[in-house]
Amino acid sequence: MKKTGLILITFALAFTTACGSNRPDQDEVSKSLTSKSSAQSKALPKKQADCVADILVKSDLSDKTLVAVVEQDKTYKGTKKEQKVLTGLGTTITKKCLGQ
Repeated sequence: MKKTGLILITFALAFTTACGSNRPDQDEVSKSLTSKSSAQSKALPKKQADCVADILVKSDLSDKTLVAVVEQDKTYKGTKKEQKVLTGLGTTITKKCLGQ
């Protein structure tokens, strides 16, 4: 379970540029996380992806970072603030979502 959480954090931190400024909704983020072409090493089951997406969308992550998640932009790197937010979310995601 912890490996999956670390994979998710690594995947999210790996992003560097994203287009658009509209904040993706929970469904869009979840679909990205369940996609077989997901930027992470493997797609999450729908229940876990829904949980992770809900946490990400409600978090302090920027719209650009969430767009990068949805677009599976492997070149996007968020700011240091974003990286701190993601690090903090890792524990929450692991506890609430990845044990399902």
